[in-house]
Amino acid sequence: MNDIRDRATSLNKIEDLWYLHDLLSTKRYEIDGKYVYNFSSIAFDFAGLIKEKWLTIEDIQG
Repeated sequence: MNDIRDRATSLNKIEDLWYLHDLLSTKRYEIDGKYVYNFSSIAFDFAGLIKEKWLTIEDIQG
């Protein structure tokens, strides 16, 4: 959040605004993709979250 806030306050030209828009769109796509689960791909979803350190093996045991 701080990075986005800093970028927003330092906008000087229209290209900076479009860069910020693209950055936010990319981040939204990444985050939305992490939290939309399909039962058929749940093992891969958990593996990705563990790889990114959002979860641990202990979190999903049981």
